[in-house]
Amino acid sequence: MIDRASLRRFALVPLLAFACAVCAPVAARAQQSPFEISVLLSLTGTFANLGNTERKMLESMEPYVNKHGGIKGQPIHFQIYDDQSNPQTGLQLTTQLIAKHVQAILGSDVGGICSALTPLVTDGPVIFCISPTIQPKAGSYVFVNGIDNTNQALGMVQFFNHRGWKRIAVVTPIDSTGQGLDQHLTEVMASKEAAGMTLVSTEHYNPTDINVDAVMSRVKASSPQAIVLWAVGGAFGTAIHSMQNVGLDVPVGTTSGNAGIDGLKQFASFMPKDMFVDGSAYLAPSPSDPPGVKAQVQEFFDAMKPSGVTIDYLTGTAWDPAMILISAWRKLGTGATAQQIHAYIESQNAYAGIAGLHNYTDGSQRGLNVSAVLITRWNGKTASFSAAEGEKVK
Repeated sequence: MIDRASLRRFALVPLLAFACAVCAPVAARAQQSPFEISVLLSLTGTFANLGNTERKMLESMEPYVNKHGGIKGQPIHFQIYDDQSNPQTGLQLTTQLIAKHVQAILGSDVGGICSALTPLVTDGPVIFCISPTIQPKAGSYVFVNGIDNTNQALGMVQFFNHRGWKRIAVVTPIDSTGQGLDQHLTEVMASKEAAGMTLVSTEHYNPTDINVDAVMSRVKASSPQAIVLWAVGGAFGTAIHSMQNVGLDVPVGTTSGNAGIDGLKQFASFMPKDMFVDGSAYLAPSPSDPPGVKAQVQEFFDAMKPSGVTIDYLTGTAWDPAMILISAWRKLGTGATAQQIHAYIESQNAYAGIAGLHNYTDGSQRGLNVSAVLITRWNGKTASFSAAEGEKVK
């Protein structure tokens, strides 16, 4: 004879079977494979410090994006490939990704590598270069992150003029960064923003030099009120060390490539008293930032907080390109073609990112211009950046 307890157990069997049948699709959705976003970074080689900074940011960004819905409920995964700071390696990796029918690639973080990839992608995939140093053709499949060196320099010159520093010296290394600035400096100094200013000295040096005292002695002899020093990393450190050696104590303005906290800390013993760096909204958030920009900056900070990533300019360089691609897939779906992704990006005229409002409808392929330049002051005592007075370019 079957007791009541047994009857209840038998009655539950079909109900449990039904419940499992209902739960199965939910479980399948929960276990959905991540959508891979292909990324080229320089994890080894000359630019390894930059590449690994961006890698840490993307590794912190990934769980944040997934926690907030991923792409239409599907989680993402940044599949990072090491281009070894080498254009040839970048070409090989990109050729392999094209063969896999990847429709968009984030990276590289080296301008020379992005330039090498350009001929491969005349009709896709989309390349979103993290380095701001290249100048893609209008309408191309190559987009670039950040403000170019010319507009960075223009922003710094305007800032100096606002401060009343009229006698300007320019010191650049004889590399692609320095050459790029030299090409446009005459135009910058002839602009209305530089009215009343005089270029009293233009000097160059080899970025591998370990001492440039002679160069800085010549600069000192020209009696500048401020210096535009467009070198990065060790070459920047060499130049400011020689400034100290020759007793040249004037404000220095430099490129956003030096807005890395760890990098600047190592120069603390010979840092100029007044050092200004081209930055972006997230480096020194302001109440005057557009609401959308403020919201994105807060998302960026929230995403970085759990992992304790140090926030500086270099940390954030890959955020906007990554989010723009993710926003394209969120709208178009992960099956979007390179042509659809390209059209989506080119249609954005006020995309709110952590660096400002991006406009890709002007053919520049980069979204930002001089209006997004934010001049920041480096505070060596607190190892932090703050917005300088008169920092916003008008």
